[in-house]
Amino acid sequence: MDRVSEPSTAPARPPQVTVACGIVMVGSVFVVLSVWDRIAGLHTIDTREALRPWLDEPVMRSSGITMSDLLVTVKVAVPPNLEGEAAEALETYAKAERASGFDPRAGWAGSL
Repeated sequence: MDRVSEPSTAPARPPQVTVACGIVMVGSVFVVLSVWDRIAGLHTIDTREALRPWLDEPVMRSSGITMSDLLVTVKVAVPPNLEGEAAEALETYAKAERASGFDPRAGWAGSL
């Protein structure tokens, strides 16, 4: 007759770990859905109308940035209603990008 294996002596996983894993999984689903929604709504007419005032500003007009360039910038993760410091931060970033010679139409650095 074969020997019966002995029961495991390892302690059982605490229920708090199971709950924490469940919370992380549910949170991850919400993140994926919100990103999906954000990316799906980028090329809508509402988004383009919301970005049009940015393109009408003298700084943006003189920089030569087009609507498609601005949509690429927004695609990263810009809140829909920019005010105050957030708007200034985006303008500062755009100036630094232009000063460095980055051209979004040319592709990423190092690509062949």
